[in-house]
Amino acid sequence: IDYMKNTNAISQENEKIVEDIFLRGDLVKFAKTIPTKELMAKDFTEIRDFVKRSTKDVEAENLRNVSVAELSDADKSKIRKL
Repeated sequence: IDYMKNTNAISQENEKIVEDIFLRGDLVKFAKTIPTKELMAKDFTEIRDFVKRSTKDVEAENLRNVSVAELSDADKSKIRKL
């Protein structure tokens, strides 16, 4: 969690989601709490949505880092949309 916060690799919103799930996972691992079905479903949904957002962020970052001369016409149109 500290590494994630110090690298600023993901948004603060996503950091909070991942941190909450990791901390809750530690509590479960050491039998200090038992999650409800609803809580597990919520965690799954949040992680799934986080992965979807992250994929878009990675695509955008990759497009920014590539030389425009190397891009296909389709990729150039993606940049204009961003």
